[in-house]
Amino acid sequence: MAKLYISETNKNDVIKILGSPSTKSQFNENKWFFIERKVTNSSMIKLGKDKLESNNILILEFDNNGILASKKIYDKKQMQDLKFSENIVTYDYENKSLFFNIMSSVRQKIQAPIKKRIKKDRE
Repeated sequence: MAKLYISETNKNDVIKILGSPSTKSQFNENKWFFIERKVTNSSMIKLGKDKLESNNILILEFDNNGILASKKIYDKKQMQDLKFSENIVTYDYENKSLFFNIMSSVRQKIQAPIKKRIKKDRE
């Protein structure tokens, strides 16, 4: 199996070796995630529930030149130790501007006939 060496491997090498990433960071185009998840059927005793065999995540970060800068591998045991933030982001829809409220009302009135037509077509 080919190895990924920091400061010697670039994005094209990674794609050639591992293929396209499972996902890329929305906030950083140079952060790629490769996800491996293997699930098997468990015994009849557990009523056929699936058993998680492996759940690995490889995180690769590239510098601005596309050269591999860091790599981290998390397996299912390490992921159990990760702490997630308890903060919740809420969005207050009631405190919108007058313009937003007017435009929302206009949008609803425009969409109302379309929704009625779709409903009739389904019946």
